[in-house]
Amino acid sequence: MIARLIVYACALVLIATGLTMLLSGPLWYALTPGVRMTGPYNAHFVLDIGFAFLASGAVLAVGAWMGARGLMMAGLSWPALHAACMPSGWSPWALPAWGRLGLNSSVSSPL
Repeated sequence: MIARLIVYACALVLIATGLTMLLSGPLWYALTPGVRMTGPYNAHFVLDIGFAFLASGAVLAVGAWMGARGLMMAGLSWPALHAACMPSGWSPWALPAWGRLGLNSSVSSPL
């Protein structure tokens, strides 16, 4: 029961993030730490990522409601992959291969 509530909470955060990006992209851009380091506001990019967050949250919530682990894993795939590439922009310990793949060229390290 507790695990399912945690999954619902995660889904709610994903859905809220997606809706904020879709309905108020410039506000999300201005208030989210680190986003401005990536360059100027790009409405198309924010909408694309907003839809990804919204879809992930919806699939995660449906998976929790149905008790379908496969759906829950699918819903968590975008946030997990998104989080995995974040250190490439701000961590001095980013994987060396990421630089060769061009994954950390758009964000300078604050350290």
